Amino acid sequence: MDIKEIKTRLPIGTVLMHYGLKMDKNNRLHCPFHEDKKPSMQVYPKTGTVYCFSTTCAKHGKAIDQIDLVMYLENCTKHEAIVKCESLITGMPAQVKRSKAKSPVVEACPAQHTATLTNFFTTFRKAVYNSPEAKAYLKKRHLWAGFEAKRFAIGYNSGQFHHGSRKANIDKALSVGLLKERRPGNPKAGYQVWAKDCLIFPLKNAQGEILSLYGRSLKNDSDQRHFYLKNRQGLFPGYPPKNTKKIILTESIIDCLSI
Repeated sequence: MDIKEIKTRLPIGTVLMHYGLKMDKNNRLHCPFHEDKKPSMQVYPKTGTVYCFSTTCAKHGKAIDQIDLVMYLENCTKHEAIVKCESLITGMPAQVKRSKAKSPVVEACPAQHTATLTNFFTTFRKAVYNSPEAKAYLKKRHLWAGFEAKRFAIGYNSGQFHHGSRKANIDKALSVGLLKERRPGNPKAGYQVWAKDCLIFPLKNAQGEILSLYGRSLKNDSDQRHFYLKNRQGLFPGYPPKNTKKIILTESIIDCLSI
């Protein structure tokens, strides 16, 4: 499949949706390549491109097509991005090895992934006590008593887990998606923090191990308030026992806790 065919068959909206990037009614979204309080990235469905108007963004000044968008988000080579785009069109898994030279961070194996997320979530749980905003929100939603009683697994991400003496956490955070390089291949440009200023909830497998995380923003109630790690899976608060006879499904995790 050549580049022209990919651009014809793969809408830019499909790529954005695959990575959990949601446009507003004006085809704008928060740029994933920098801290973006107001949507600064414009989507152009007709041309299959996106453009960030923020001058602080490393991608400012360039119209980004479907292939380039995948390349930047995945921090991969052009060839790997083309293969990924083909898989989004055909629905078949991408069969390509990632270039080690492009990204020095090796993705964690399943066991390491679970252990890393568990360690970070332990830190997030402790951070709730140091955040007046997190405590106020939990009290407002009548969840603070449950948190204090250790019945609810809730954390808070202040975005400081890789600063100062915690710089040793950077590689691990990159491997599970909690951090992303602002300029791929250039760590000196800094990192974008996943789900900053969010309550954090663990998504677990049938064995009770953390497979992924969900973040709920405390500062945004209109858009970009829900955050999921890439390739999310798992349930909250966990899988039901085998002898369960009735299951109540809720629209959101906080609804589940409220019940």
